[in-house]
Amino acid sequence: HHNIQELAVTQQELQIDLAGLTEHCLNTTQPRIINSIRQSLNRQFLGQYVIQMNSAQVDTLTPYLPGGTPSLLIGNTIARLEPTGRGGDAQGRWSYLSFRRKHLPPLTIYTAYKVNKNPTNQIRITAWHQQRLQLNAQQRHGEHPREAFTTDLIESILYHKSQHHHIIVGGDFNDTLFTNQ
Repeated sequence: HHNIQELAVTQQELQIDLAGLTEHCLNTTQPRIINSIRQSLNRQFLGQYVIQMNSAQVDTLTPYLPGGTPSLLIGNTIARLEPTGRGGDAQGRWSYLSFRRKHLPPLTIYTAYKVNKNPTNQIRITAWHQQRLQLNAQQRHGEHPREAFTTDLIESILYHKSQHHHIIVGGDFNDTLFTNQ
């Protein structure tokens, strides 16, 4: 959580309202983790920040859990946050914040993390392994975690589009868009 505090200070110094990050590697299902982060941020930014952190729903003995996506909002822009304008994915693949805008539709900003094509480590419980386990629990055995990510993210975006939101998506997609041929 100290890294998030340092990030928040730097974010404020650079006058960045919203930072979307990937792979925070914290198990946000543990209340002590979230409480520690909030206490740390409250010391300097009380009432002036919103953090939306998502990680997989996996029990761990330590705070460490690969993957995850936080969105950190600092400053006056928090006043534009929609009342129900924060959320994300139960597998930690994305988080989002939705904002009210004057004379314009709401704006929803996604921070996304798409795992590699293959696990980066065969022994530990990587984000890839976590997603595979959660997909199996949903009876989605034949779906690759990357395909499921795309399908599920599009579904979430289409929901916000059906609510007439404008959308911005950023993140780590572990892909190359263009290759030299």
